[in-house]
Amino acid sequence: MFIVRHPTTAAGIRNAAWVFLAAVLVLPPAARAQEARPAPWSVLRASYYDADTKIAVRPEIAAKSLPQTATFEVDFVGFSPDAQAAFQRAVDIWSSLVTSPVPIRIQAVWTPLGPGILGGAGAQFIHRDFTGAAQPGTWYVDALADAQAGMDLNPGFHDIVAQFNSSFGQWYFGTDGNPGPGLFDLVTVVLHEIGHGLGFTGSFTVDQGGVGSWGLTTGIPFAYDTFAEDGSGTSLLDENAFPNNSVAVTNVLQSDDVFFNGPNLNLANNGQPAPLFAPNPFLQGSSFSHFDENAYPPGNPGSLMTPFLAQNEVIHDADDLALCLFEDLGWDTAAQCGGAAPTCVPSATAICLNDDRFRVELEWVFPSTGEKRDAGVVPFGSD
Repeated sequence: MFIVRHPTTAAGIRNAAWVFLAAVLVLPPAARAQEARPAPWSVLRASYYDADTKIAVRPEIAAKSLPQTATFEVDFVGFSPDAQAAFQRAVDIWSSLVTSPVPIRIQAVWTPLGPGILGGAGAQFIHRDFTGAAQPGTWYVDALADAQAGMDLNPGFHDIVAQFNSSFGQWYFGTDGNPGPGLFDLVTVVLHEIGHGLGFTGSFTVDQGGVGSWGLTTGIPFAYDTFAEDGSGTSLLDENAFPNNSVAVTNVLQSDDVFFNGPNLNLANNGQPAPLFAPNPFLQGSSFSHFDENAYPPGNPGSLMTPFLAQNEVIHDADDLALCLFEDLGWDTAAQCGGAAPTCVPSATAICLNDDRFRVELEWVFPSTGEKRDAGVVPFGSD
């Protein structure tokens, strides 16, 4: 086994790509029918105010009644024992939220980053047109490609590489979700960054000359890209509206009018697409590859994958909004996005539940008055 750190320079990318090619040549022919290349990164930025919000881990994970359906293997570089414990807590949560027959390998690096950057992460490589790919002509991140292929497509490499800011003096390493004022919860940051490594990332970008593009010069979209549209419902991949390598792409990326429109996500979002972060100007590492901060502020269940984290903001769960987005990308998750057909007929006295649903929202309507009342239920005796 050999390890290659995520390339951060042009020379590093070229060297890593050549080493990866050498590894691919020893794979079986079915696995070699693919193309792979280095992937972009996303970052999580600090917001310097106290949010005082907490989203706890879902009860079935806390009660250990939800089985672990994925194995994560982590190689730590520079982490203290306390930081490792926080990282492992996030890994344990994700291991019950996604399903993969192939171990997901992460390199976690404790290193100085830029001011206000809590962490950054991405896939080591992306793959397309491999055996088992959900869609042809589409880039998939390492971990998702492995899960679909049912095998490790790049043995000897990490699937996800993540960095965390060692220069930051306001970390909270506890795993209880109680950082207190002025501190940033590392478990939350790790949950967020692993999400990017699992595929919450797109290829749309704006270069220093102000020209927008997608596909990393290949003209081939990421899985995430294929669900992006503007407020009128026009796909961002529609080159009649947004020609690749154009200012038109820049303008839409800076329009505050970009959405993720996937069938599973929409079911988790009251039938509506979810707004993505699309500020003016384009913010590298943040724009497009996050949910919109204003739509999902601290305390909102959908806030894990927004571009900013506030002090004393705790999120120890990937809610169904994010998980159903992952299902659109091709993951099998713990979320009940679409659901199975009911096995009984709803009536005034019978309640139909899918037996694999983990959280259920019930609504009562009183015919005499039209009054509605809502309640949430967690089945299986979970607390």
